[in-house]
Amino acid sequence: MLPIDDQMLQQKSDRVSDQVGDQVGDQVKIVLKYCLKPQKRKDILEKELNLTNHTKNFNNYIKPLVQFQWLKYTYPNVVKSSKQAYVTTDKGKLLLKILSESNE
Repeated sequence: MLPIDDQMLQQKSDRVSDQVGDQVGDQVKIVLKYCLKPQKRKDILEKELNLTNHTKNFNNYIKPLVQFQWLKYTYPNVVKSSKQAYVTTDKGKLLLKILSESNE
């Protein structure tokens, strides 16, 4: 059994982890909903997530969704196209449905 101080620390850590997990889940839902229609990177970051259009934010918020195949490129053969946009995949739509149901 953990001493009292360690137990309290573990409980606080668990609460923080839950809050971070909820926040990430919320951001994923926001992006997946927004991208039901193709959206540009700048619009996703600035309009929906209220973040700057920097590489770091792209790498943290959009790229993982593409890697998990929850979002896809509208121009997959020209990833750096100035017309590039992102759209929610069927896999992403299923995840969105699961996330929405878990919050009910």
